[in-house]
Amino acid sequence: MLFDSYYLCPTVLGACKNKRFRYVGAAKKNRTFRPDGRPFDKKRLSTYGPNTLRRLGRWHTIPNKKNHRLADRVGDLSRAGRVKLVFSRRKSEQSWIALATDETRWNAKTVLQHYLSRWPIEVLFKMSKQHLGLGDYQFLRYRAVERYLHLVMIAHLLLTHLACEKLGAKAIRQGRRLPLRLPSVAQMQHTLRSMLWDDAVSAMEQGPRYAEIGKKLKDIIEL
Repeated sequence: MLFDSYYLCPTVLGACKNKRFRYVGAAKKNRTFRPDGRPFDKKRLSTYGPNTLRRLGRWHTIPNKKNHRLADRVGDLSRAGRVKLVFSRRKSEQSWIALATDETRWNAKTVLQHYLSRWPIEVLFKMSKQHLGLGDYQFLRYRAVERYLHLVMIAHLLLTHLACEKLGAKAIRQGRRLPLRLPSVAQMQHTLRSMLWDDAVSAMEQGPRYAEIGKKLKDIIEL
């Protein structure tokens, strides 16, 4: 489970524990932390984070990202319990973040790579809200809401599939596969509408009843 600092709370963490989900979440800098071996040494993250990065931080290369200076410590975080904290700062930047996870066996780079997966998820929900009606349901029953959300996600999968099939979406340059640069959801919606319209006109043209109408529509479109 991946979430920001708002959801790093006992309620959400308890739900993750009940479901046996591992989590990675950002921690607010006003929280306190007690490192392992020093149960009475309470540190505030706002000062503990920069000091730990300066003393223990090491530079790591993250694929397709800036280099990050990372440092990790295990201990007890306020309102979260025993966690591994990973402090991260991008190269050429002064700002830093603290990431908390209950999987203390992961190294700092693994924790950061998991957390960086949040951004594509954020884009998914943003595009789904703007173009696919996510959140616009008017049902009260839980099952109806759940089915509506499933339909929205199926629509997004269909548009993504069409985008992947577009010519050049899987371009290979100089013998090296590049990251996919897919069209936007809005562009793919326009493409899908055009495909559906073409199918409807072709069906009319081939049918015995509306063949003449379909042929005229096709001539007009081609003009």
